[in-house]
Amino acid sequence: MTTTRLPLRTELESVPNRTPPRPEHRVLALMTPILMVCAAALETTSVYNVHLSEDAIQGTLVAWVNATDLDEGSNKDVNYEIHTIVPPSASDLFSINANTGEIRLMGVLDFEEVNLYEINIKVTDAGTPPLSGHCKVELEVLDVNDNAPEVWVTSLSVPVPEDASVGTVVALVNATDPDKGTNSEVTYAVTNFIPPSGRDVISINPKTGEIRLTGSLDFEEVNVFDFRIEARDHGAPSLSGHCKVELEVLDVNDNAPEVWVTSLSVPVPEDASVGTVVALLSVSDRDSGANGRVRCWVWPAAPFGLEATFAGSYSLVLREALDRERVSEYEVEVRAEDGGAPALGARRGLRVPVSDVNDNAPLFAQAVYTVLARENNAAGAELARLWARDPDEAGNGRVSYSVWEGAAGGVGAAAGSGWRAASSYVSVDAESGRVWALQPLDYEELQVLQFEVRAVDAGEPPLCGNATVTDINDNAPIFPAARKNLSIAESSLPGSRFPLEGASDADTGANAQLSYTLSPSEHFSLEVKSKDEKKSSVFLVLTKSLDRETIPVHRLVLTATDGGRPSLTGTMELVISVLDANDNAPQFNQSVYKVQLPENTAPGTVFFQLTATDKDEGINQEIHYSFSDTASAYLQELFKIDEKSGEIRTAGELDFEDLQSYDLEIEARDKGIPPLSGHCSVELEVLDVNDNAPEVWVTSLSVPVPEDASVGTVVALLSVSDRDSGTNGRVRCWVWPAAPFGLEATFAGSYSLVLREALDRERVSEYEVEVRAEDGGAPALGARRGLRVPVSDVNDNAPLFAQAVYTVLARENNAAGAELARLWARDPDEAGNGRVSYSVWEGAAGGVGAAAGSGWRAASSYVSVDAESGRVWALQPLDYEELQVLQFEVRAVDAGEPPLCGNATVQLFVLDENDNAPALLLPAGSAPEAGAVAAEAASASSSSSLVGPVSGSGTLWAWAAWGAPAGQVVAKIRAVDADSGYNAWLRYELWEPRAKGPFRVGLYSGEVSTARPLDEADGARHTLLIVVRDHGEPARSATATLSVSLLEANEAALAAGSSAASSSGSVSRSALGVDVGGAAASAATNVWLVVAICAVSSLFLLALVLYGASRWAPRAAVLSGPGPTTLVCASEVGSWSYSQRHSRSLCVADGAAKSDLMVFSPNFPPPPPGAAPKDTQPEPSVLLHTVSDTALLLPLTQTQPFCPSRCVGSVGIQSPFPRPESDV
Repeated sequence: MTTTRLPLRTELESVPNRTPPRPEHRVLALMTPILMVCAAALETTSVYNVHLSEDAIQGTLVAWVNATDLDEGSNKDVNYEIHTIVPPSASDLFSINANTGEIRLMGVLDFEEVNLYEINIKVTDAGTPPLSGHCKVELEVLDVNDNAPEVWVTSLSVPVPEDASVGTVVALVNATDPDKGTNSEVTYAVTNFIPPSGRDVISINPKTGEIRLTGSLDFEEVNVFDFRIEARDHGAPSLSGHCKVELEVLDVNDNAPEVWVTSLSVPVPEDASVGTVVALLSVSDRDSGANGRVRCWVWPAAPFGLEATFAGSYSLVLREALDRERVSEYEVEVRAEDGGAPALGARRGLRVPVSDVNDNAPLFAQAVYTVLARENNAAGAELARLWARDPDEAGNGRVSYSVWEGAAGGVGAAAGSGWRAASSYVSVDAESGRVWALQPLDYEELQVLQFEVRAVDAGEPPLCGNATVTDINDNAPIFPAARKNLSIAESSLPGSRFPLEGASDADTGANAQLSYTLSPSEHFSLEVKSKDEKKSSVFLVLTKSLDRETIPVHRLVLTATDGGRPSLTGTMELVISVLDANDNAPQFNQSVYKVQLPENTAPGTVFFQLTATDKDEGINQEIHYSFSDTASAYLQELFKIDEKSGEIRTAGELDFEDLQSYDLEIEARDKGIPPLSGHCSVELEVLDVNDNAPEVWVTSLSVPVPEDASVGTVVALLSVSDRDSGTNGRVRCWVWPAAPFGLEATFAGSYSLVLREALDRERVSEYEVEVRAEDGGAPALGARRGLRVPVSDVNDNAPLFAQAVYTVLARENNAAGAELARLWARDPDEAGNGRVSYSVWEGAAGGVGAAAGSGWRAASSYVSVDAESGRVWALQPLDYEELQVLQFEVRAVDAGEPPLCGNATVQLFVLDENDNAPALLLPAGSAPEAGAVAAEAASASSSSSLVGPVSGSGTLWAWAAWGAPAGQVVAKIRAVDADSGYNAWLRYELWEPRAKGPFRVGLYSGEVSTARPLDEADGARHTLLIVVRDHGEPARSATATLSVSLLEANEAALAAGSSAASSSGSVSRSALGVDVGGAAASAATNVWLVVAICAVSSLFLLALVLYGASRWAPRAAVLSGPGPTTLVCASEVGSWSYSQRHSRSLCVADGAAKSDLMVFSPNFPPPPPGAAPKDTQPEPSVLLHTVSDTALLLPLTQTQPFCPSRCVGSVGIQSPFPRPESDV
């Protein structure tokens, strides 16, 4: 059965999607040849790449497959089908036309789901049995920007404190776009600010999505910012995604309360009723929540108070009755304090004057005045001076005096005259209250005059007071002093008695008997003990406990009344000052205060001020603040309280993580004796601040990691914690850089560092991994933990030579052990896995020339490789004549388990050395001992003849006819050189040539010819010494001696005939001449002479015809000028290397066939499929340069036929040897 190898030519046309339009791509590929049994069968598959946009519509032509079968008839009809598709779910997505091979899209592509399809096409011919071939079309789906970015908020600090600094990261957004390349690159922007002022406060990093503050927040202006985040990809046209962000601003207590007096009604009349509104106030705090809740009070409290009317409005009202005479003006302070921590406060002072009301009548110091006047006084004499006190002011306190009309009675002799008006006797100055006599008084007419003086103020209505002036009881009781000041401690017990000095009366008898009365009082009574008629002991008795805080001063009037008729009285004002007793403990307005304080409060910060009040006065009212005895020493070191002001400040640093709250027991102690104290509790809540960065610990680390570790391998176990609470304590973790590791949460606070991608130690031998943690605080705090993860080596890389094929040039006759080349294979593995050893892989070497009979020999008999260094050395001297090319493989094997290996082909070209001298060829038909010289001649006329050589002398004999023309060939010297190239290129020269000698030799042809016509003057015999030299360095040579005899033409012909007869038909074997040799023939008979002449003439004519035909025929195979273009093709088998070579024999000699030129292809990659051969012949000089640069001129006997169907290039070959003029 005949097996034929034919190529199957397949065309694959890819037609991209027409929307948007793109240039078409046409891919022509040569599929692997088919092995046919009278048909074609595909041996291997080929892979073709096609690109198609994911928005291609249904019916789009994806590719066109064309398979050609070189059979004939029905055997070349092919049928196409889709054999398999990867992924299998895409089986309905593509269809193929069974006849044309067109592959079309039947569904919708989606790059994000599947971006690569493998379509295996099966083509079957119609032969019997049917043969099939396969090819694979890899369709790469091109991404189209058909997915808008999806954006969401990954972290949002809500709410953001309004005192957050500029640059604070308040939110993180992230966007994903399932597209690829620039279609998935996203830029962030912020739009649609509500209110628009947000653009001055908030900005976003367009690359990272970090939202930062670029301005200061103010909760009181804007407490919520609404804006949209736009994530726009870089596609064309670009698509965008949006998400809405609502950023709440957290109020910070940065605004103190403000107090405004909207209305003030002053002065306030002292008779204003309790509840009278004195002022209207407005209180506000721009903060919110507890920071904006304000409490207000009045200090000092009495006699005013605050009443809330509605939110933020208060009325300053009268809580107690006023008495201008006691307090004429009040300095009131309205205090406001918010509920922040620490609290902020404000104060507004009010000056409230009290206006006078005529509520006090003039009051005389005594109710009864007794005046003694001598009779016969001058008219206008001053009798007495009265004074009435009115505590009111202005007109209400301006007193005018007058005599109130009463009656006067006469006594004694004057009794008969009856009663007369008092105003007829006395008058009172209205302003000064001075009483003077209007006339001289006469005792006999008037002994006693009693009248009343009225004191009237100028108020409205006017009030008045009366005093009686009498002289009936001429001596009124008199107290030692008009006023008695007493000081009684308020701690005095009821029943306490305080002695008073009694009054005295100058009268006697009943008029001198005194009785005492005390003005009404619920606290005091009067006790009188009589000693005798005129003396009594008077005691002031305390009937009810005193309260200085209620009534600090008691004003009483002690009246002494005598027994006269009418009775006279004397008064003494008792001013009882209640001495304060420390009977009131200090009091706080709250028993429990609640305060919130951030844990980052600096030491020394005042966060609260306590105020305690004590109703006592003086030293009893002075308060000293301190911690109670139950407070621990730790608290007293952490907090300090000002003993005078009550300010509480921090003395140390707070830490929410250590203690979240403190209960401070405060004591306010006065300085009384004994001291009294009040207590309150301050409950301090510590607010967590993000002051603790996350902490990352590596609890377990499994290193190194083998590079063949599977995805999901746990590399390390980590523990992450944050001491803060709430959002500040929520930690998110990630790995940077992400590839090839990732974090997986195992349980709360624990993570596993796992392998996400395959490792390759040769690419990355060690990873510096950083586990990053960040809490949710604002601003966020982070921590980093670096991990060093070395990758351990696995023997997964075979040794790789730098070149697949090495070309080595070596000169022959090298010394055994000479280094020919040094190979190096790289194995990126480490240690034993990367330690490479070299060896010669047994191939074969071909014998050449004389050594051809030895057959094939192993390459290891010629060369050896050092196992460690890769050095290639020769085991024996190389001989070009025996071996021109040695091709063998060097194998590099690593020391891994299992060991891996790589091969490289070494093409060793042996360069010829000029080690062979030219060898003269023996004449045809002669014995070996006849000499090494041959002569060849051809006569153009009968005037020349050739004779054979004489044996044994090494001299060649030739004959020439007298008169032979110039250029007549006499003989030809033939020699060969076992070397090649220039070393085998021979030239012929005459030894000691004469300037006008009769003979010359062709420089390269070796033909000895006449230099001029021969004549008798040249002599009968000439001996020529011919030197044959090669072109080697140094040149080698051989010599030949030629003896030329000059004869007559008939003698020369006779000599030629006899030589021809003795040479047994040598002329028929040579187209250039005959071999001559032997001694000169003896004289012949005439018969033989005639026969010889005829034979020689016939032979001469035949030789002349053959000589002419050889001289003027085309010399295609002679190295004498440019020859035809030779097509050099690559073989179908093997790679593009020297192993595919062809040679052409360019010259033919009578000796052993020998090549003078061999062309082989260099180690270049093959041309692209479909490249057509070019038959054009370049210029000789350019071509010669090309051949000398890319090819070696080496002898080679092995030839192969041409393969035009697989031709990949051509080269024109020109002989490098110059053409001598003598050859023309």
